[in-house]
Amino acid sequence: MYPRELQQVTQQLNSLLITEENQRTRYRNALADLAHSLKNPLAVLQSQGDVSVSAKEQLQVINQIIDHQLKRAQSAGQSSWHIGVQVSQVTDKLIKTLSKIYRDKNLSFIVKVDTKAIFKGDKADLMEILGNLLDNACKAAQKEVAIDVYTTNKNLCIEIADDGVGIDDSQQAVILSRGGRADTYQAGHGIGLAIVNDLVSSYQGQLAIGNSTTLTGAVFTITF
Repeated sequence: MYPRELQQVTQQLNSLLITEENQRTRYRNALADLAHSLKNPLAVLQSQGDVSVSAKEQLQVINQIIDHQLKRAQSAGQSSWHIGVQVSQVTDKLIKTLSKIYRDKNLSFIVKVDTKAIFKGDKADLMEILGNLLDNACKAAQKEVAIDVYTTNKNLCIEIADDGVGIDDSQQAVILSRGGRADTYQAGHGIGLAIVNDLVSSYQGQLAIGNSTTLTGAVFTITF
């Protein structure tokens, strides 16, 4: 039992947590519903014989984005913030997937992930954050991508670096804005890094961009 003086605060906190969880559930359901509703119209457009090749390519990109968001919505809620997510499980899965996607580049992944590192948040959000950053690193890299996950002073720290050409100081603020992207990351969606920044901020975390001291390219550092 909680002390009588804290019972009202406890009740209010529990009510707030329930409300927040319900809001997240509604958001996930709305995201899934929207994605499903777009699938059929896109399929009709893709089946049209008079659609140009470039238009079909863009429709395919939209389909891929919808599929990604559907998977994200379906996986949400499997790990609650108070339980936490083991970061190594997410990084292992992402690296295996990206190794296949970028097989032609024959990338080497330098992985230093503390197996005890825990992300106090939603698994789908962590997948979104790490997926975007690792994918961008693979696009920018020549041969190597590094990920370092550790805890210090009770903070979770994640560093993702590549051996590409790096990012100029003048470009760092630009690529975190919605739709903005540096030349290094032109192959990716500009909105991706802005989504990462929004998600990190929603967990009261910080996202910093710099130049790697071990590789020749950029390094993205997240602190929660």
